[in-house]
Amino acid sequence: MSSATESYKDQMRRKLQECKSRVGVTDVALKLGYRVDKSAGVNKYVELILGAPAEPSDRIIVHVKCDKANQTYFRRNGTKGDVVTLIKENMHAFHATGNTEWAKVMNVLADMANMPMTDYQDAEMIHNARTSDPHVFDPSRYDVRPIENETAISAILAARGFNRDTVNAFRPFMCEIRDRSNDKFNGYNIGFPYRIAGHDKIEGYEIRGSKGFKSKAVGTNSSTAAWIADFSNDNPLGVKNVFFMESAFDAIAFYQANKYSVDWQSTVLVSCGGGTSGKSIEKILTYFSKACAVDCFDNDPAGRDYGNKLFEIAGKLSHDYPGIQSHCISSQKAPDGFKDWNDVILGKTMTITNYPSKHDRNAALAANRNKMMKL
Repeated sequence: MSSATESYKDQMRRKLQECKSRVGVTDVALKLGYRVDKSAGVNKYVELILGAPAEPSDRIIVHVKCDKANQTYFRRNGTKGDVVTLIKENMHAFHATGNTEWAKVMNVLADMANMPMTDYQDAEMIHNARTSDPHVFDPSRYDVRPIENETAISAILAARGFNRDTVNAFRPFMCEIRDRSNDKFNGYNIGFPYRIAGHDKIEGYEIRGSKGFKSKAVGTNSSTAAWIADFSNDNPLGVKNVFFMESAFDAIAFYQANKYSVDWQSTVLVSCGGGTSGKSIEKILTYFSKACAVDCFDNDPAGRDYGNKLFEIAGKLSHDYPGIQSHCISSQKAPDGFKDWNDVILGKTMTITNYPSKHDRNAALAANRNKMMKL
């Protein structure tokens, strides 16, 4: 076994653990439609049932622990497993993409954890390739063209609830993209070009496709670049608000849901692509130096962590550079009952489990330490 292959497997193990730390058995079960059997009580174990309470089609008992990564479940018939097992048992319900069962499981976890999805079998081939550096974006690898009417791409956008006027408004900020190196899929996906604020050079793409497929172009610069939809006609000092989202689809949905209540000529929408890079946020807020930063991240623990990070970065910038007005950070998250803005225009409500965010956990630990010191 080569060291490259070993290194790749180590990376996949870390990726799995990172996903499992965000997505537990309870999260997957609730997404599948399981509900708490209140008659069984809620303690160290929680019983979840699927279907009518009188005659449920399935019943699992979940061992609830503080860390989601270690959540397990069992049935009284002796079957048991963890979050991966539960996903495999219900793979038909997720419509997951991937060449192997393992790739599909990883993509389901990545999707629920709000992390970029990819085809892990193709990722291994790319990782082991010696023809190019996977850490550098190579634009010649991709065939890019404008989004045309009446194509498969239009169907993907329509499935997300976007109307024709919305799609037309975002044509300058997206494209059709095809990976010339992918011999398993010769079609086009939607590409959202990444740029460093104030620069024209494309640094990669956020990529979305059918059946929930999402990824990034190989070598995409996610450190200092992001997807930026600038409606100000290249007038950075005239931008009053920069709205930060977790995906380009969320940003497009925000536009459609708030089309008549926002001054778009002084507005910029940003997708952080399922994460927040401090450097890219700094560059964006420095370039749009008179703008307020608006937290539009998801209504879940990860979204709260992203919002806290945005607040910290904006506060530091306004302290270090008084000319930057980003200290007026605000929040415009999706309404209660919706995970994100795309779910708003789709009318897709959900029950949001109020798990503590990373910031909340750190604050609680600090409070406990102070209490111990006083004792």
